[in-house]
Amino acid sequence: MTTLFRTLILIFTLCVIHTTAQTVDYEQLERRDKIAYLKGSESPFTGKAFGYWDNGNKKKEINFVNGIREGVYRTWFKNGNKESIKFYKNNLLEGAIISWYENGQYERKVEFRQDKKHGNFQAFYENGQVKSEGQYVNNKKIGIHIGYYENGQKESNGNFIDGVENGIHTEWYINGVKFKELTYDNGTLVSEKQWSESGKELSADEIKLLKQQQQNGNLMQMWLQQQ
Repeated sequence: MTTLFRTLILIFTLCVIHTTAQTVDYEQLERRDKIAYLKGSESPFTGKAFGYWDNGNKKKEINFVNGIREGVYRTWFKNGNKESIKFYKNNLLEGAIISWYENGQYERKVEFRQDKKHGNFQAFYENGQVKSEGQYVNNKKIGIHIGYYENGQKESNGNFIDGVENGIHTEWYINGVKFKELTYDNGTLVSEKQWSESGKELSADEIKLLKQQQQNGNLMQMWLQQQ
């Protein structure tokens, strides 16, 4: 096959794609059995759809191929700031998914493979401070997952194997003093230590009493909500 012939085929293919792909307002589409169609059409939609806020700003941009999401999917806040960017492959989330707060700070970064969390994960507070981070494999937590307070102080640290807690899980008060130390064996709690906010280690009876008080408090809160 000559180079000229290959070039002609490529040009023809690009022309076909250009003529078949459309750009429409998202409100012109409808879903039938999870497939997007132009209203009144019997052919699955291929092209780009845009949605808009009532102030005229762009709200979302979605790519479709044969009626399913394919490629980039972007959303924006009403003020024009970006809200999220996602990528689809055959209608399934694939790759890095990023979302932002309205003030422009990151809200979440998470990697997907075939619509499941797979890879690094980070969540953030609105001030930009990391809130939690860890890794997933096939939608299950693996390895060390860490949580933080909004001031940057570590809140929790625990190890996961195939989505189940294993080993030592530690929690801290916001002042940095250790709060709890829990030991798990394949998801089963086997031992527990707890400290007061001043750093005093609590006895087993004190821990039991605190749990009872917490349980009673939750029951009281539920009762109040039902009144």
